[in-house]
Amino acid sequence: MSCKSCLRLAVLGAVALLILPVQAATLGFAPADAAVTAGATIEITIVGRDFTAGAGGSIGGGLSVSWDPSMLALAAYDTSVFAGDRFFAADNTTTVHDAVAGELRDLSVLSLFGVADADFDVATLVFEGLQVGVSQLGLGIGRFDSNADNAWFDGDGLVAAEPVFVGGSLAVTAVPVPAALPLFGLPLSLLALRRRAGWQA
Repeated sequence: MSCKSCLRLAVLGAVALLILPVQAATLGFAPADAAVTAGATIEITIVGRDFTAGAGGSIGGGLSVSWDPSMLALAAYDTSVFAGDRFFAADNTTTVHDAVAGELRDLSVLSLFGVADADFDVATLVFEGLQVGVSQLGLGIGRFDSNADNAWFDGDGLVAAEPVFVGGSLAVTAVPVPAALPLFGLPLSLLALRRRAGWQA
């Protein structure tokens, strides 16, 4: 093989690497689109995905979540699913649950003593369906510490990462009518028709 051919192959290989799709680190919801009946509850997980390219996973940070308060109520949330000790979560941060505005602000999951892998769970949220409709679920950066700025970090140290935040949606559906309920009323309807027929005769 000539030097020209080797050079051509090397250039083609480099170009192929350049055009490969780059996986961006994301934070989002699982499931991204879900449904719950009015009056019932559903658990949604905040997840991190693809924290790989030179980031060494993630040590977390701060998040904020939003929803439509006319359709959903946040019944509970839990950050214990995140790796590590959540060092800042207990003492240094005041997470604000604003039920009227439909917001959970400054949800801290920063851990200095544990690193989440490339794909990981961040927190679980339990929503109750209030009113039929579709609520968008928003996710964004928040403060991990009351004295710090909004930030999320990779796993190689205190280097701010810039993940892509992916929203979701949660549909609230009407409570289904049990299949046996219409059949229960059928004998009463027939009885009423029979009486009416008797009166007309």
